[in-house]
Amino acid sequence: TGLPLSTTTAVAGGLLGAAVFSGHARVHWDAILLRVVLPLVGTVMVSHFAGRLLRSRRSKGPQMRLPALFKRVEARPAHWVASWAKALARGLNDAPKIVALGTFGLVPNLVKLPYLLGAVGLALAVGGLVGGLWLTRHPGAELDSIGHGHAAQSKLYTAAITGAASVAGLPVSVRHLGDASMHGVKFAELALSWLAAPAAAACVAALVLALVTRLG
Repeated sequence: TGLPLSTTTAVAGGLLGAAVFSGHARVHWDAILLRVVLPLVGTVMVSHFAGRLLRSRRSKGPQMRLPALFKRVEARPAHWVASWAKALARGLNDAPKIVALGTFGLVPNLVKLPYLLGAVGLALAVGGLVGGLWLTRHPGAELDSIGHGHAAQSKLYTAAITGAASVAGLPVSVRHLGDASMHGVKFAELALSWLAAPAAAACVAALVLALVTRLG
């Protein structure tokens, strides 16, 4: 679809879909607004204005190149450090959500928590590697023109916001934070993404729930 999708909004939509269509769960909409919607919107706006400030101060410098393979990437050390920081922050935020789903919904009492956490971490690492390799082979024009300094600072902003939100137990979208700090928020595209991903996940959750109920 080309939309900047977020696992956080998809997970939230799936849980809401299962809760609403089950008919047995009570949804606390006030808690969803305060603990899910506001952190998602607020952190993206903070990232947007931080990136806007950065872009206004950006000086013209060497452009970042994204060749076909990692071994050919000509990146500065600061850029790699910022990338590692962003990846670590993403793992801190995404892994607990996925582990919680696995612990309480998918494999209760079947897999011990440390093993489940390790499996989720490994899956995130493999997914990041596969996705990263694809990106280096299909660099976008908007990424080709980003300078090293701008890219590194943008990733550090994203890592800082994501890390702080993870410590506070707040959900954030690393994808949307990164896009906001790097290029600025495209509000129409972002709104469509926030509507499409949760709605699709809710429908899938409802279908799975209906299937499980019918088979059970």
